[in-house]
Amino acid sequence: MALWPAPLPGGSDLEDERRTWVLLRRLLAELPTGSWTTFGDLATVIGSTPAAVGTYMASRPGLENAHRVLTSEGTVSPSFRWPDDRAGAPRDVLESEGVTFSNGGAADPTQRLAAKALAKLIGMDAPEDPEDDWDLLADRFEEQLSVHGDETFELAAQALQHWADRGGNIDFGRGATETSCFPWLDRADARGWIWPVVFYPRGATIEVVFQHLAKRPPFDDMAHREEFRRRLNRIDGVDIPADRLTKRPSFPITALSGDGMKYFTETLDWFMDEVGTARPPEEAAATEPDDSELAAEFHSAMLLLYARTKTEAGYNASAFLSMVTEHGGVGAAKRLLASPQISDGFAALHERDRLDLSVEAHVTDPCFTSLFSEEERDRAAHRLAEAGYKP
Repeated sequence: MALWPAPLPGGSDLEDERRTWVLLRRLLAELPTGSWTTFGDLATVIGSTPAAVGTYMASRPGLENAHRVLTSEGTVSPSFRWPDDRAGAPRDVLESEGVTFSNGGAADPTQRLAAKALAKLIGMDAPEDPEDDWDLLADRFEEQLSVHGDETFELAAQALQHWADRGGNIDFGRGATETSCFPWLDRADARGWIWPVVFYPRGATIEVVFQHLAKRPPFDDMAHREEFRRRLNRIDGVDIPADRLTKRPSFPITALSGDGMKYFTETLDWFMDEVGTARPPEEAAATEPDDSELAAEFHSAMLLLYARTKTEAGYNASAFLSMVTEHGGVGAAKRLLASPQISDGFAALHERDRLDLSVEAHVTDPCFTSLFSEEERDRAAHRLAEAGYKP
């Protein structure tokens, strides 16, 4: 087929299969390391049902990245089997790839690729998914937390509002039975998303994600996690043991009452300062341009770029995709520009006369000027000029 110049992994005779299953194979092949999705997310993109997707996958052993498809609750499907009958558990493989799991065995919801994100991987539009409605998810979180009383809800709301006032972002998990809430930061400079805690409404608890932080600077340094633990332990009723710095310990939201809120928000401020994205309260309404949305747009463009180089230029930039997944789109571009040598991807696209698909071409796009320094833009333009590329 013209759209995919090379056979896709996991089987042959794709031309005899319905387009639905060709799209499914395409999506599976594009799932990046360190992420997971659900049967329902895949079904939304390809226009099928979760049951049909599960049945198809169970009947086709050897589909690429099938272990990255989990249930709606973020757990491994009981029907999953390795094609070679290996003994290793899928969860162990996912953890080795960077996916973290809660004590209850559920994958981190922030690492889930929902329908819209999946569709972007292959450059197509996905139907609107009600699970991606931020307001709907916020209402679910409030409803689930409110059963614990007004005080508990108000404590969580106050802490999250403080985070938002300091320039942080807030999103929600997509679990089937529980809608968690996590405050996060987008470090567009180089290193991608990071978040300190997750609020779980069913148990009215706050989970400290040391396991997640252990893989993300500056908290990959244990001294930073220890300081994080020490600051949280100032809160009355919080006593996180020192041996939990690679785990996901929790404490009740009610611990934020009294002086607990003061210590907790001070800890959040410290966390932001350490990450380098904090915005002083008095500058919360500053009129300086906010590049977070533009950075998100560039990140989406880089994911689409990966799909296009594969379908239009016949080049599988898997290393680039891993870099984007780990460091974010802007971070990946900055790292490539910082290298004194052109990347293998740039060389491959030059050979194919498709430098319009290069990172350098996107960096020099006037739409993304504010994301990069003058030196970085000049370096990108110089590489393109040396290669004879004219937009």
